[in-house]
Amino acid sequence: FYIFTRFAQFQRLIQAMKEYFPAFTSLQLSEWGPYLREFCTEQIHWGVLPLVFIGVWSGLKRRDIFVQLSFFALVVLFLQNLITTRHYPVNARILPLLAFFAAVGVSNLLNSASAFRRILILVYTAAVLSSSALQTDLYRKLHRSSSNIDQAGLWINQNVGPKESLGAWGKGFAPFDFPAVRFLDHSIIAIPHLHELDSSQPDPKKMPDILVLVSPYGEELETLSRSKFVTEHYETAASWSSPESFSGLKFKSSLVKAGNWPVYILRKKQKSFAQKSVEGLFFKFSKTVSSERLAYAFARSKRAPHSGERVFENLKNNSSTDFFYKEPLNV
Repeated sequence: FYIFTRFAQFQRLIQAMKEYFPAFTSLQLSEWGPYLREFCTEQIHWGVLPLVFIGVWSGLKRRDIFVQLSFFALVVLFLQNLITTRHYPVNARILPLLAFFAAVGVSNLLNSASAFRRILILVYTAAVLSSSALQTDLYRKLHRSSSNIDQAGLWINQNVGPKESLGAWGKGFAPFDFPAVRFLDHSIIAIPHLHELDSSQPDPKKMPDILVLVSPYGEELETLSRSKFVTEHYETAASWSSPESFSGLKFKSSLVKAGNWPVYILRKKQKSFAQKSVEGLFFKFSKTVSSERLAYAFARSKRAPHSGERVFENLKNNSSTDFFYKEPLNV
């Protein structure tokens, strides 16, 4: 519209888009594949595409002027989003056109088919419409309010004390990864990402009391079992699962960033009195062993012609915890 009526305003619009979205002027071909795949799985049901192609082909073959104009608008709008922003909500403009071409395709098939083929066409169309309706219902649930992440925030505000600490994955609080809580009421501890916890081996005493774990759809168990450190030192205090479709069918939704991803609130495990007692005895024993090792090393260094680094050599050579039983030691 602006190209033909207000070209100067169209130019200003393009300049504004370029400033707001720098990728607007770059093709970024590497993103075309994922974008097209999500378009055919999340935005529309893949079963609609054959009906759309048949509708376009039959309309262009008949040289129907309305079909030709509609197809031109479909191509322009689809390519405009594909080449520039690749923003999924922008494709809402072409959904009515896709529905129109699908209806034209079904009508053309029914008019040129025999009685038996009409039954097959109607069954296929009913299956596609049912699947699309179920997929739409699932996505409506995914974007419901209040979301899982909102409910997790309310739970933390009500059940987590002001002296308990919260963990910040990667030193940040992304809106889709962490709920809105009273941050000033808690101490915030920066921790490594989940996949880095086992390799970094942080001190459990310095870890936060509360962890919020957000998992992608369909990967709840995989996410929880991804870190041995988390499973050993934390337990689930509250959880919210992702909504499921009415029929139980699984629809692809990995890139639909809603607040209804599976959310887990993990609280640090409280050690029992017996565990604390055993750890205390072990700590005292380890200190005794360390002092015995040090005394033994100094004793051997005195008998040796060297000293200084000799102590550390003896410590290294006698690293076993039962070394002081091998030779009598008088200190």
